[in-house]
Amino acid sequence: MEIILHPTAIATFVFIAGLLVESWYSWRFLKGLKNYPDLWEHSGYRSLATDSNLIGAWETIKYLKEREYVKREESEEVEFCEAHRKPVIYSYFFGVVGVCSFFMSIFVFGWPPAW
Repeated sequence: MEIILHPTAIATFVFIAGLLVESWYSWRFLKGLKNYPDLWEHSGYRSLATDSNLIGAWETIKYLKEREYVKREESEEVEFCEAHRKPVIYSYFFGVVGVCSFFMSIFVFGWPPAW
């Protein structure tokens, strides 16, 4: 039971959960983005290959955060992006917090003794 309460064990859970949630929402957005070829081109042909890590995904997050898709003025495309905007952005930052908390916990508390 002690191992579950160790700060690094908790941070590891947050780390894994953050990356899973971020991956899920990003995958859904990127998969749907390809259904709108003009929007996909406008976004810079974003895909799972370009967004395979948090640093690479920043361009997609910036695209949504700054609402660059509004320039397209296609109501269906704008609705699609608006529907996915908040979950993708929030899950991205949840993933970033998970990564940061994991590494901070390792540096401050070390590995749990049983690991």
